[in-house]
Amino acid sequence: TQLVENTLVLANIGQTFPILLIPLVLLSWLYARQWVLLFCTATTTFDLFLMIFVMGLSINGLFLAVLAVLFRGFMFLLIGMVINYLVEQQKKNQIALIAANEKLRHYATVREQLATTQERNRLARELHDTLAHTLAAATVHKEAVRVIWNTQPEKAQTMVDQSVVMM
Repeated sequence: TQLVENTLVLANIGQTFPILLIPLVLLSWLYARQWVLLFCTATTTFDLFLMIFVMGLSINGLFLAVLAVLFRGFMFLLIGMVINYLVEQQKKNQIALIAANEKLRHYATVREQLATTQERNRLARELHDTLAHTLAAATVHKEAVRVIWNTQPEKAQTMVDQSVVMM
């Protein structure tokens, strides 16, 4: 009878383990550590109450039942805390990733503005240098045309045509 009683106690505790594991995992995933601790304490206390006051076990059966319930409570606590820790780490990593993504987006915006400014400056220098040289050359050409206008009209006309092409 003692063996049958011990087997029934262990079977009872073994049957409730997977049933209570599901809410433990969900609770650990969604809520803080104190809720995991409360769940483990409540289920262990309730099972101890049932084993001691309701089932009417012998001393050996009661001792085995208390040990099994305490072991299950410890395992629940361990599993719940590990899941809760992993979820917290995942949330911290997600927050860090969001912050890094925001910094990267800001860096890309600043880099784009810098590239636009650099291109504008390059174009301004190029236009300034090209336009200044072209206007200086046209001025020199015009002065040369003025000097030879009366003495060599055909050459002056050719120079005016070249000036128009150059401009």
